[in-house]
Amino acid sequence: MATSVSPPPGSAPLAGQAHSTNTDAMYVSYQDDFGVWKYVEGELRQHLPLRHVALRPTRHVNGQILTLTHPRVIDSMDLKLLSFDDERLQLSSAVANLYKKPYLYLYIVHCDDSELYKQVVKPKIKSWLQTMTERHQEWLIVYASLGHRRTLVDLASKLQRSVYDRIRMDFNVPATSSGPLGLGAVPAVGGRAVTRDRCCQLRLLDPQPDHDHWEDLTNKMKDGIAATIDQHILTYEEELKKADARRAISSPAWSYPSYFFLKESLAFVLERAHMMEDALIHYLELEAMYKEVGVRFERFGGSDALDDSSSPLDYTKKPYRELLYQGSISEFDFRQYLFARESRLLMMMGRPAEAAHKAVSFIGSMSLALHRHRDVLAPFFRESWIFSACMVVAEQCERARQSASPQITIPSISVSASSSFTPLSSSSSSSSFIAPLVHSHSTPSIPAQVQVQPKAKSSTPPIHRIIRNSVTTP
Repeated sequence: MATSVSPPPGSAPLAGQAHSTNTDAMYVSYQDDFGVWKYVEGELRQHLPLRHVALRPTRHVNGQILTLTHPRVIDSMDLKLLSFDDERLQLSSAVANLYKKPYLYLYIVHCDDSELYKQVVKPKIKSWLQTMTERHQEWLIVYASLGHRRTLVDLASKLQRSVYDRIRMDFNVPATSSGPLGLGAVPAVGGRAVTRDRCCQLRLLDPQPDHDHWEDLTNKMKDGIAATIDQHILTYEEELKKADARRAISSPAWSYPSYFFLKESLAFVLERAHMMEDALIHYLELEAMYKEVGVRFERFGGSDALDDSSSPLDYTKKPYRELLYQGSISEFDFRQYLFARESRLLMMMGRPAEAAHKAVSFIGSMSLALHRHRDVLAPFFRESWIFSACMVVAEQCERARQSASPQITIPSISVSASSSFTPLSSSSSSSSFIAPLVHSHSTPSIPAQVQVQPKAKSSTPPIHRIIRNSVTTP
């Protein structure tokens, strides 16, 4: 069944998609109604990135939600701290935007006066917590104490502690209670009961080190972020199940672009959780579905400036996701974007040889497509594109090999006469598969093919070998 690249009927627009393909940034939002973030920020950044974040992802098995026994530990987790009113957080409620929303919300509190707490601070926290509860967001209340700088009077110190104790008593309630301040039960993400301590205290502007309180804060941040990752995975898996059901009955509400958005969003979450293999599987499944359903494009593409020479590994040069959602993406752009995403994950997993194999297959396939559409392309577009693609891929694979391990062998590209193309299969040896990508030697008119062979000991770098063999023919 063929499907066209167009948004599903009645679907909501996805806000802020243009060039928003950076999946590295994991946001933490803070709300500072009391003007103390300037004291918190500097020290908090000294405790970033978070170290040794343990994830226990859950999975749907036979209708039940099961937690994996062995945790996945992220050695280093980068975060971006954004104010709650930052324009990057002004997103629509579309499920496909979940991965871009903050993975944890912090409410920064400072108050020295018990009466002020009762009249002003407590209602502010209650209102903020109501929003968190309705959205099922992970949250922490951070009480910032500045008393040691402002006064040395013991009474004032005791008063500060009493305000913090009241905050804990009012908002940090056991899972069995009805919820803080009559808000009702506060389910943790995924519908499970709250069991974690959601309040912590920092003693700022204190000449004495405050290691224990900072460790408490970072540990609670890890727990909250891990819970959000878990929930996002479950949410996307549920939505994908619904989409699969719609496709099974040929529902007009199903479309490849909407399915692509959901599946790629899940891949983004998995990538942030350093579950690269799982993320790659979703892209490979999207590639297989693209071929299976016969996706139709309104145009082939290749008409934009520098299309014949830009890197096929750059997934940020165009707003690909927005173009796909609008139904205006070309076949040329879509195939390059999918290839770039898959290659990036292979490089991140330290598998440059696999990326090189995939690149030979991809460039060969695109070469045939460019030949079929030569009438709508500029003269020598195909030759220029293959030349540039070979150079970029060889350079990136070699760079990845050197940074990963000197023992990894990257296939080099040499040529021999042939006119048939055999795509790489899972059983192919890295020294035996063939593709007709380039002309060879010093005579441009001789038909040639690319043969991937184990890298031989040579004084000529692989990239130079590719440049030498870069002239192409159908």
